[in-house]
Parts: sequence; structure tokens; C-alpha cells
Amino acid sequence: MKRSPGQDSSRPRYRARPPPSSSDEFPNGTSSKLRGFFEEHAIGYVFAVGTNFQVPTGVGPMRADLLTARKIPKRAWNRPSCGQGAKGPRVYDWALIATASPRHHLLVRRSLADPTDLAFFYAYVPPGRSMALADLVKIAGIRWAVEEDFANGKDAVGLDHTQARRYRPGADTSCSRWPPSPCSP
Repeated sequence: MKRSPGQDSSRPRYRARPPPSSSDEFPNGTSSKLRGFFEEHAIGYVFAVGTNFQVPTGVGPMRADLLTARKIPKRAWNRPSCGQGAKGPRVYDWALIATASPRHHLLVRRSLADPTDLAFFYAYVPPGRSMALADLVKIAGIRWAVEEDFANGKDAVGLDHTQARRYRPGADTSCSRWPPSPCSP
């Protein structure tokens, strides 16, 4: 590989393609391009999906909610914690449903307070990685930490009240800060 002068030749160069995204699909697991990117690079994932997500099964694609409506047996539900929350451990009932692929699973979360309140997660586990329910539940629980950090960040800069702040740089850049201080022009 040809290197430019002054470039460290001991370090390999990687050309990483950014994950594909689409504005209406990116935040969750409905983007087949995003899931394909992770699978192509053997990166496991647990993505939240909606009730209408089409889960590949041996008899063809089925909606996530219809697949779970076929009565998940009581013994299939487990109660691992998906992490610590502000009010203690986040505990729900969880079930793992097999799909047409041995590497993909539908993870179903059921509220303890309202058993009709279900959430769905589509999981991909690359070869050589653990497919244990407890591991997938912990991964699914990571998103709460991200959401809490995001909420705290919005609160810290006041975006929870106005959703946008305007910054006008002035001649005195020593007073420039986010959000603008009273000494800003």
C-alpha cells in the first residue's frame, strides 16, 4: 500500500464505510441496510423494532406482535435485570423467540405491571458470540443509559425547554459560550 511522506508505515490503514442510514429508519432496527452493514462486518446488535416488524420465520415473514400472540409459554419468560436505573434494577419479563436464522432472534420484553405492554427487539449474534438471554437483555438495556445521558445533556444546555438556541458570534469571542451568556453581543 502506497503511503504519503511522513505517514507512519507501521500502522495499517483502514477504509471503513460508514453505516448506511435513512432518516426514517435509522433510530431503530427496521433499516435492512443498517442491519446488513452490521452483519456483513460480524457486529452483533439488539435493535428495538415496532409491533409491525416482519420477523423471518420458517413459514414466511410474520409481524412481531402476531408472532408473540401465538401464546409464549410461561416457562419461556425469564426475569433478568437489564441494568440499573434511577429507581433500582430495571426488571421485566423477557422471552427469546427463534427465527428462520440460527443467528437472529426476536427478544420480547413484557412489563411486570401490565403484561399486555410488550416491546420487541431484533437481535443478531455473530458466530462465536454468546446467545444467552441474559447477555442479550443487558445489551438491550444499554439504550436506557444512552437515553438518560441524552436527556441530561438536553437539560444541561436548556434544549428541553426551547429545542433550539441561537448563537450569534460577536467581536468579543472571549465571552462566547453555549448557550450564549449575558455578555454575548
